[in-house]
Amino acid sequence: MKQLHRLILIFILLMQAFPMGAQQEVKYDDSEIKLQEIPEAKLEELRNSSELNYDEDAVVSTSFWNIIWRYVSKFLSGISANKSLMWGIYIALLLGSIYLIYNSLNVKPQAFFDSSSGTNIAHQLVLQDIHKMKLDELIRIAIINQEYRRAVRFLYLKLLKKLDSKQLIVWEINKTNRDYYYELTDKKFQQSFTHLSYWYDYLWYGNFPVGEDKFQEIETQFKTFEEEIKIR
Repeated sequence: MKQLHRLILIFILLMQAFPMGAQQEVKYDDSEIKLQEIPEAKLEELRNSSELNYDEDAVVSTSFWNIIWRYVSKFLSGISANKSLMWGIYIALLLGSIYLIYNSLNVKPQAFFDSSSGTNIAHQLVLQDIHKMKLDELIRIAIINQEYRRAVRFLYLKLLKKLDSKQLIVWEINKTNRDYYYELTDKKFQQSFTHLSYWYDYLWYGNFPVGEDKFQEIETQFKTFEEEIKIR
């Protein structure tokens, strides 16, 4: 998250570095000018001062960084005068920032576009009645095929089905996880449900892969919560 904050800060600073050509108000100095005379002796002293001798050529630094900075300054000046180029840079910075954010959060952009990833199937399952689904069989098949993300999804639907059968929630197609959370009156159940909802959202909607060892750990947490429901 700190890296995300740094990326946003850098983007804001870059946006401020290139003004959008807004007209600034010009302020004029209308104060009274008072003419002051300088004594001749002072003028002569200044003429003879070595510090004010500009006849010698100034020594210009030719270090590597000074050369680089000189070219950068010319480049920035050219950008400020060309609005089309400036907008192009804004767009490139925006796309670059989005790319860096996706990479820093390990989010796969193709998950939002690839219909083969299972996302479309997930939407279809949401529209089905979980009481008519053979969830134990679906879980078993998913585990055999090592489709652990899908297995977690079926475990979660099975949990909702059991909570509904115990009259701890009232399952409806259009309800959200947050709705079910507030229907649970037991604080301990709310905490367990929130934790399992996190795994479901993280793995399924986040499209994150999960290995066998991690899946077994998550499956154990689901079974533990189901046992707590039975005891109630």
